Amino acid sequence: MILHEWYRSVPEDLRTGLRALLDDAAGHDAEAGFPRVRPDDGPDVHHLVVHLLPDEREVVEDRGVPVLAAYLQLRVASDGTAVARYVVRPDLRSRGVTTLLFEKIGLDVHAPDGWAGTGAREVRIWARGDHPAARRLTRRFGSHDISRTRHQWNLLAPVRGLRRDDLLAEVPAAAEVDVRDVTGPDEPAAVRGMLGTLAGDPPADGALVRVAGRSGVDGAVWVDVAADEATEYGTAGRIHGPAVWPDGRADATRAALLVAAMEEIAGAGLPVAALVVDGDDDRLVHLTRALGFVHERTDAEYLLR
Repeated sequence: MILHEWYRSVPEDLRTGLRALLDDAAGHDAEAGFPRVRPDDGPDVHHLVVHLLPDEREVVEDRGVPVLAAYLQLRVASDGTAVARYVVRPDLRSRGVTTLLFEKIGLDVHAPDGWAGTGAREVRIWARGDHPAARRLTRRFGSHDISRTRHQWNLLAPVRGLRRDDLLAEVPAAAEVDVRDVTGPDEPAAVRGMLGTLAGDPPADGALVRVAGRSGVDGAVWVDVAADEATEYGTAGRIHGPAVWPDGRADATRAALLVAAMEEIAGAGLPVAALVVDGDDDRLVHLTRALGFVHERTDAEYLLR
């Protein structure tokens, strides 16, 4: 059996245990490249904390205390759209905790106060690695409107010994595009406007930004050489983007930005570049393949409405 409780702010007496659960999960999932979940508060945040109760069938003097088993973070926008992130304690995975949780709280987003009183009218959540459990849950709760809406590819490219000429031989149009630092007074706002078009998680505050275009911003890419992501090739630097305006030179601009980002990561002494792309963007997938990126995993987004 489980106990669950919603909070607008995580109580102090739960914070230490919750951080330990999330740290344990982050360490367990690091090699797979799954992003870390942090129990941050905010005006739009709801926290769902789940405890697993001791098994009543065990006839022992001390059956122990409830174990912190799972955590769900829900960010609900003013229009009722919500994004969820969910973590189960590693040693309790595949034991039915999630199925039991949703059987108890239900998945009704059409109630007057939204899903479970949070105000959420539709909920999006990513299944990292397109985990089979996500598909099983979709079938289990098939009476609800749950759909697999998008998929993203996580890609890796070894960059040790990278040679710019070799990359340009694969994507010669990239040589025709200027890539530079942000300079003009209006350019920071233009770059921020592109953030919403990115696949994957947003870049860290300290990420380097490079832009394309001689006058104005035709595209941008963010490079995080401090991402410290473990991969089978070694520690990776993270590329966010490229983000471009959809014009006739978009392919050349994206190629130039990716080449520049790969050079930054190689120049930082890192052996591999990591990148997330929309799996349905065939032109970008083709470009990344030409630049030596290989598929690591697929993430799938599910929508409840």
